[in-house]
Amino acid sequence: MALRNTHDRYNYIYGSTARDLAEYEYIPERFSAVPERKKPVPEKKKVKKKVPAGTRKKMSEVRKNREAAAEKNRDRMRSFDWKYTMVIVASLVFIVAGALLYLHEKNVVEERTQEIYALKEEKVKLLSRKGALQSEIDKSVNLSQIEDFAINTLNMTYPEKSRIIYYTGETKDYFRQYESVGTGN
Repeated sequence: MALRNTHDRYNYIYGSTARDLAEYEYIPERFSAVPERKKPVPEKKKVKKKVPAGTRKKMSEVRKNREAAAEKNRDRMRSFDWKYTMVIVASLVFIVAGALLYLHEKNVVEERTQEIYALKEEKVKLLSRKGALQSEIDKSVNLSQIEDFAINTLNMTYPEKSRIIYYTGETKDYFRQYESVGTGN
């Protein structure tokens, strides 16, 4: 960085922020907000341009036409426009009907969601009750009692070994099973 003069070097060393006023001699004329001018500025003179008589008439006619058009627009704005009002009312009715329909559908969906949650809770309770009943049934079944009842009351006996037939599962029938049947061996 090449410093061109001492002022640049001074700003580089000490910075370029605002200086304390105590360092400098205060001269009010030097710090005036209005700069000194060597020559006074002349005031501008208002000069009326001369307008020919024909142009004055045209200008007055144009002004009258503009004022008449402005008055006509003001009258039109003051008058009540039924078409515009009906369009606004119809659009407002359409918007309100759409909002009410949306709120109704949202309410129906919310009710159905609450029903689904209630049914899911009921399903969980019923499944837990079913599991409790099934375990109760499993506990109440006593195979030795069933065997005693079959042998003593119904006079049932175990089959003899010669009367037992084992299924081999190799048949030539048209019927085919998807799962294999155990042979009982």
